Amino acid sequence: MKVDLVLDNLEAIKHNLCQGNYLREDIDDIYLELIMLYNSIDLYSVENDSEIALIYHMVIEFLDYCYIISNCSLLPLAMANSSLRRNRLVGVDKFMLYCTFHADEADGKKYTPSLSIWDNKNKYYCYGCYCEGNIIDYICASENLDEAKAMMLLAKIFLLFPVSEDDFDYKIVLKYRKSILSAEYLEFLVRERKKFESLSEEEKQRHLPKMANVDKQINNINRIRAGIVDSNFIPINDFKYLVGEDEDKDKMNLFII
Repeated sequence: MKVDLVLDNLEAIKHNLCQGNYLREDIDDIYLELIMLYNSIDLYSVENDSEIALIYHMVIEFLDYCYIISNCSLLPLAMANSSLRRNRLVGVDKFMLYCTFHADEADGKKYTPSLSIWDNKNKYYCYGCYCEGNIIDYICASENLDEAKAMMLLAKIFLLFPVSEDDFDYKIVLKYRKSILSAEYLEFLVRERKKFESLSEEEKQRHLPKMANVDKQINNINRIRAGIVDSNFIPINDFKYLVGEDEDKDKMNLFII
């Protein structure tokens, strides 16, 4: 393993994830590459080589991060805190909403929505107050949470992780679930699917990644409505509670393959 090169690549991934520069389909590929890298790391080296240990912990952190950004959707969360107005730009779907973080109004009158949502990147930017980030940053800011708690909240909202009525954030989960399961959001997704079906075969090829994301969100809605927890998601950061710190690597791999 070329340690310096791997560290440079991981730093680049971290920067681009935080900036919301990846398309969601690209994040799926990164996730698979991270799993392969994770499985290639020898745990003995983690204990005896500080650089390998750094790689190991960065990969663990990014696995959860990538899965949540790829499989959760910012748009219905922002819709729960605002009202939706859509503005289609050339080649990019951009959604304009009244900002969650400042008032798009004066003297009781609402003006042009300033919060932009790029659904294909799970990224937001406000032209009024200049706040920006990805879906995890949005939950951190809107719910005043640190990153770890925001990720767990998202996992509960999208039923990647079980949720209980006794959880302190249960009411917050219900607020966002209501928007995800709303007729307005489902109608939007179905409308996008119908537009895709009306395209020529050549145009369909160009829009396949977008439609894969739409289908993923429709499947999420159906899964959440049925109360089915996503069996593909394992919070990697909780491995020590799942298998114990002294378990061998082969047993740990069973949880992520």
